[in-house]
Amino acid sequence: MSIFRQELRMKILCQERSIHSFDPEVLIDVVANTGFDQRLLRGGQFSGSLSRIALPNLRIDKGCYTLPCFARGSASSQWVMVGMTFTAEQSAWVNGRDTYFDDFQLYAENAAVDYRTVPDSPWVALQVARDWLQVQAIELTGREIPYPQHGFQNVVVPRWAAMQLRAEIEALIVSQRDLPLEQMNLTADRWERRLVTTLVAALSHATPDRPSLDMQTRRKKQLMEAVEHYLIHHITEDVRLEDLVRFTGTEERSLQRHCGEIYGLTPKQLLGIVRLNLIRGELLRPENKYAKVRTIAQKWGIRHQGRFAARYEELFGEKPSETTPRFVKM
Repeated sequence: MSIFRQELRMKILCQERSIHSFDPEVLIDVVANTGFDQRLLRGGQFSGSLSRIALPNLRIDKGCYTLPCFARGSASSQWVMVGMTFTAEQSAWVNGRDTYFDDFQLYAENAAVDYRTVPDSPWVALQVARDWLQVQAIELTGREIPYPQHGFQNVVVPRWAAMQLRAEIEALIVSQRDLPLEQMNLTADRWERRLVTTLVAALSHATPDRPSLDMQTRRKKQLMEAVEHYLIHHITEDVRLEDLVRFTGTEERSLQRHCGEIYGLTPKQLLGIVRLNLIRGELLRPENKYAKVRTIAQKWGIRHQGRFAARYEELFGEKPSETTPRFVKM
């Protein structure tokens, strides 16, 4: 695993990482001062890149994975967070709705985040102190930005604003790669001003979702929460589709459709994926270095070891027995 270049001097932190296998412990802190549980949804060769820029009043985390993942976490307790996905073709899924290039997600402090990534499409989380952002907005536009006090809101920004903010973020990350630390420090205030000016312009022209769409989004998120709750609490059992239908209070056809929209999987496939990810998480723990794969697999409801091993290798690209020694953390 290739990790990062990190540099810290007073005003600016720059960090870059390259990842060449799926390890949920490595991905848990992809957004500064938060924690995200990540689940791989499709097999293949997983790799990713992560970038982090921390300025005095603003933080940017950017990531890109080759395969789709489902991430669950929450925004920081101290800062608000603006999320965005720079995809032109497929849609990501965030908190109950599909999201596109022009969609920005506004998270209040501690707001829940449920996010399905798009393969090979960058996601960005931009964190900023609420009061500082509003001070900048008043200075730049004469008024505050209508930012949610609690929870989450999706807004649509003009295409020019989305493209301009993306360009500024990319330019900042690229510019810091080869600069001496002293010069990085000297440019920190200028970059922070450029970014907040572009962000305020985008949010000042943003349009919130229609009430009917917002209500639909909330219902879909509630269904997702019910599916996640049931699977996690019954993961070791032989879960039947009719049990999940009964628990969620929805029709089988609707449940199948929503699981496809959210995860790109059927409910039955989702159960298997959740199990495999939980097992991988255990195999990667240092304290399980000498544990038997069979014992861990049986703990999570695996009955057929041969079938399990084949599906595990299909998803993660290695046999279960190969996982433990490779990822032991010193």
